[in-house]
Amino acid sequence: MAAPEVCLVHTLPNANGFGVLQKYLESQGSVGKKVLVVSEFQETIPSLITQLIKSKPDWVDKMLRLDEPLLLESEDLASYDFKNRLYRLRKESEDKNSDFVSEVLEDALFFFSSITSLENPTFQQFFKVHKFDSCILLNAGQTPFALSLLPIALTNKIILVGDHYIGYPSIKDSVWKKAYDVRNDDIPAYRTSLFERLFTQSLIRAEDGQRSICIAIKEQNYTSQLMVKSSNDHFYQGEIQTQESAKRKKLMDI
Repeated sequence: MAAPEVCLVHTLPNANGFGVLQKYLESQGSVGKKVLVVSEFQETIPSLITQLIKSKPDWVDKMLRLDEPLLLESEDLASYDFKNRLYRLRKESEDKNSDFVSEVLEDALFFFSSITSLENPTFQQFFKVHKFDSCILLNAGQTPFALSLLPIALTNKIILVGDHYIGYPSIKDSVWKKAYDVRNDDIPAYRTSLFERLFTQSLIRAEDGQRSICIAIKEQNYTSQLMVKSSNDHFYQGEIQTQESAKRKKLMDI
């Protein structure tokens, strides 16, 4: 993950990708690096923030959420919302002419957002000048190629985290053709995620003896060895490893 520009993290089913993400944020935060964590699946963001709050309560002031909160979310997440912090800062400040937007964005180290929320002109204007040191794109194996380009434009380094075997972007061909003026011959390329393209190229590089840009998290402890056997044999060439504590788990234990 020390690669200068791009890195792929292939998270096999039930692997502890959250643990790797947390350690990476720790390493970057300790040296004042700004990190954007983004996913096209909006429900991923509140879940991730909740996990980080439990494991790292001292990160409260370092985390900032840029996307719009979902309905029925916990009120505890409101303090991480950009609009909420902007409102509080304006209310508490004596200088009403201050650039409150910049103050809120400059104070945080870890930013969380859906991809579509990054289209906000306020964020675009600020982060095109003050780029993130790195960006982690979650669910990258299911993120359409074109959508991956938006966070890449706002960062110096991209880390793609995902598993392209889980599924493909469910975008109708007619949508691509209308929105991006795509030729019929090019539609398959737009269906393929950037993660899968780079993963395939990484395998080719490795066969040629070049340094791979992909690492794999293979160990899982969520379910039993028997329950992952089918997918392990058919899709992952037996690479999924089960921790001893989980090998005899049953469905009722999960």
